[in-house]
Amino acid sequence: MFTAILLVEMTGRFPREKSIMEARPSRSIVPLPVSQIGQASDLIARAFFDDPIDVYMEPDEQVRARMGRRHLEAFVRYCHLAGEVWTTEGSIEGIAGWLRPRSGEVSPKLEVQAGMDAIPSLIGTEQWERIAAIVDCLETLHEQDIQMPHWYLMLLGTEPNVQCRGIGSQLLQPVLTRADAEGIPCYAQTSNLRNVPFYSKHGFELLVEVDEPESGVRIWTMLREPRGGKTS
Repeated sequence: MFTAILLVEMTGRFPREKSIMEARPSRSIVPLPVSQIGQASDLIARAFFDDPIDVYMEPDEQVRARMGRRHLEAFVRYCHLAGEVWTTEGSIEGIAGWLRPRSGEVSPKLEVQAGMDAIPSLIGTEQWERIAAIVDCLETLHEQDIQMPHWYLMLLGTEPNVQCRGIGSQLLQPVLTRADAEGIPCYAQTSNLRNVPFYSKHGFELLVEVDEPESGVRIWTMLREPRGGKTS
């Protein structure tokens, strides 16, 4: 249930990235150490402060700022338990979290282990009720969009002051490269229109564009077929 939130909430804004000459030199991308989960969660809170779902969940900026990483740390932990989290070597400037290929299934046991069962109490009853319909919509779309095993991009965000410098693209590469080699598709959802061309650049094709009726939040779902490699 809770993992559906991540599909949109965690795929933040990635407007057109700067040209190669303007972009930062390529950073080494490494697995996120468990010891840095807290730091990574703080980064995600900053990266998604203005995300459409977060804004709908809590319109008051001061309240939203106080919420900080309280509920986001569970998301990062779930990625660690059920998939992989990649970040920049040295200082953390961005994160990409994936779920391993397994037909879109989620693990209730791992959700509890990550602390996801506490999310409603952490964000507040009113806030949870506001996004419940969005969660249901995301789950339904995911089930309808793809049934075969796939890499599931649950989380992608960079520090606001380094966005548009190519870091988001670099963070995707470890899993995209492996998915191509193994012949496995990748799936993503977003609530930011500016993300659509970013994902398109990396081979994702638009599947669905729909407004969730209760909130009016627009959702885009995308699928990336493997490039070469063996066929699933």
